[in-house]
Amino acid sequence: MLKPWVKDEFPGFSLHSSETFIIPGKGLIQDYSRALYWLEKSAERDEVKAQRFLGAIYSTGKGIPKNEKKAFYWYQRAAEQGDTEAQFMLAEMLYDGRGTAQDYKKALYWFEKLANQESYASAFFQYFVGLMFYEGKGTPQDYNKAFYWIEKAAEQGASGAQMMLSNMYEKGQGTSVNLQKALYWLTKAADQGEAESQLAVGRIYFEGEWTAHDYNQAYYWLNRAAKQGNSAAQSLLGLLCRDGVGTPSRVLKK
Repeated sequence: MLKPWVKDEFPGFSLHSSETFIIPGKGLIQDYSRALYWLEKSAERDEVKAQRFLGAIYSTGKGIPKNEKKAFYWYQRAAEQGDTEAQFMLAEMLYDGRGTAQDYKKALYWFEKLANQESYASAFFQYFVGLMFYEGKGTPQDYNKAFYWIEKAAEQGASGAQMMLSNMYEKGQGTSVNLQKALYWLTKAADQGEAESQLAVGRIYFEGEWTAHDYNQAYYWLNRAAKQGNSAAQSLLGLLCRDGVGTPSRVLKK
């Protein structure tokens, strides 16, 4: 009897009761060659999940010889039907040149499609698209478009995008120079535990860049970065402790 989960995953899937079929973790007997046979039959009928699954099998070489050209073919078939996971794998393979010639322009096309969709990973795709526009990969360099996508990702909480947005505000790339906003977004990233951002924020307050000197804030951020093993933060924190600034006695006693 055909397992119900197979029907759910691959509508129209063909499998005789005497056959065996394996998907890891589903408790069936392993027979990858048989699995491949029936998956390909289903995929040829444009069953998108079967196409994506074939892409994964050929990409990893699980139970069969690895074949990235075939993986690319099936991911592309699924991606063209709107499967977001396949779109991501296709974009990644185009970007890296796996299973096909490296093509940043086509990779950007698929990453941008993903960035325009609402998903748990949309911030990642938005940030990545922003970086491609920033670096001019697959497109002429465009700071305005880079700023647009990176800001969207930063607003969703992507710490890397927040750091990059701070950098763009500092340099006036795709926007006017605004050191207040640069510090705001850098602090946002630092508050998520980014040691480099914590160091940068601490140094800004320590040196009085972008804002007035604030040794208490400097100590707070440098201390957080130092606890993560950041050697530069540890050095600056040592100077604060030596001079007794930004380090109230209640803090030093801890």
